[in-house]
Amino acid sequence: MVTESEQDSPTGSSQGDSEQDEVEEQQAPENFDYLNLPAELQSQVYAHLTDLLTIRNLSLASKTTYELYKANEQKINDQLIRFYVDEIGVYYDFLATLHIDPAAVLHPPANGWEHLVNAKAKDWKKTELAMQVIRHLPYIRTATPHDHQDNYHNIDYKSVVIDRSTWRAGDRHPNEDVDELVETFTERIKYEHIVAIAYGYESGGVITVLDTLSGVIHEEIVRMDPGDEMPIHEYLQQRRQKLRNCEQVFVPGEEPLDEPSEVYEYDEQEAAEVEEKGEPTLPKELFGHEEDFRWVRYLYKKHGWPSMDWKKAECSKAVRQYAEKRNDEYWM
Repeated sequence: MVTESEQDSPTGSSQGDSEQDEVEEQQAPENFDYLNLPAELQSQVYAHLTDLLTIRNLSLASKTTYELYKANEQKINDQLIRFYVDEIGVYYDFLATLHIDPAAVLHPPANGWEHLVNAKAKDWKKTELAMQVIRHLPYIRTATPHDHQDNYHNIDYKSVVIDRSTWRAGDRHPNEDVDELVETFTERIKYEHIVAIAYGYESGGVITVLDTLSGVIHEEIVRMDPGDEMPIHEYLQQRRQKLRNCEQVFVPGEEPLDEPSEVYEYDEQEAAEVEEKGEPTLPKELFGHEEDFRWVRYLYKKHGWPSMDWKKAECSKAVRQYAEKRNDEYWM
């Protein structure tokens, strides 16, 4: 079973920073049919597992594995809470280097958000594990109070973090704001295990929830088909890589722009072509055209993203000025 020194990661290894995303993962060994092993051998294998989610998911395989799990349940849950919270915290800190004001990323005290300590899991219709995740999650505050659609602290398309940092007893539960939207998830996962991470608004908005039972992130796209569904580490790793590659770019005050399928991958030739053409002039096109994406991506790269030379403030100003010029151009 997992030891104290292994508790930073669900796989039993220490949690690395974002540079770990660049490291090629070793090929996993071939699967074997655990459930068809003799009971004694099942128990021996189970006792040496280090993956927290596997330990929990296989706990009902036999009476012996269940007893082993129950003897370590609190430690396993504590480690899972740390893992979930650390994964999300690292991702939010990454976004703070990209486009979000670092002061808006709110990390809780070591014991969790004080005002949520006494919030009852049953009142929120959550398991105690899910409630503990809520108590310890970092949050991102909107740039404009009471306006979650100001498009300055988006984490995806029409998507903002649900901020529970200011919740007080007697307030409407933050979960209630997304109950209607996450209802579609309940066919696949039980509501009591869900922790809603991000709220998607309007058509195409990305709702993100964590299933604390399986460790899987689920996306629901408002009024569209479901989005990605994968383990939390893989999901956030993929998101970081997408943003490093400028496959999605954030624009202060506007919805983020996604790479159109017709746009070429960014390289020296693409950079030279965009620079030679200069700022697009598209008076008959709303902001969000593929040429807007190419120019904004060029500005990100010109200002050093994602290198150590990244000039966040200068890039944000240049992108915002360009978007304002384009909007003035269209509406005049």
